[in-house]
Amino acid sequence: MAEIIYSIIFAVGLAFANLAASVVFIRHAMKSDKEKFFKIVYTSLVSRYFIVLAIFYCFIILFDFNKFVFSISFLVSCLITIFIEVLYLHFRSKYVTLQNSNDKVR
Repeated sequence: MAEIIYSIIFAVGLAFANLAASVVFIRHAMKSDKEKFFKIVYTSLVSRYFIVLAIFYCFIILFDFNKFVFSISFLVSCLITIFIEVLYLHFRSKYVTLQNSNDKVR
């Protein structure tokens, strides 16, 4: 039972650490112009996910816990944190919006 709890804690912790890094990069990117903003955000997205993938692999190899529970918990946590990240970008950035403007729709 304890290994299942540790699996969930490690998975959720990894996903939310990724979200925290995302917020740091987004806040830094908001101080720049539109082109640089997207460059910073997309570069950080790709680099963060490669780093998270490497850490995920290390957790699977090094630690002796329930790998299935860890994987499923990580997947669900990532979906939740990606949703939070999109909402954060929508509400905090002037460059990203989830609403269509009638002027641009033809």
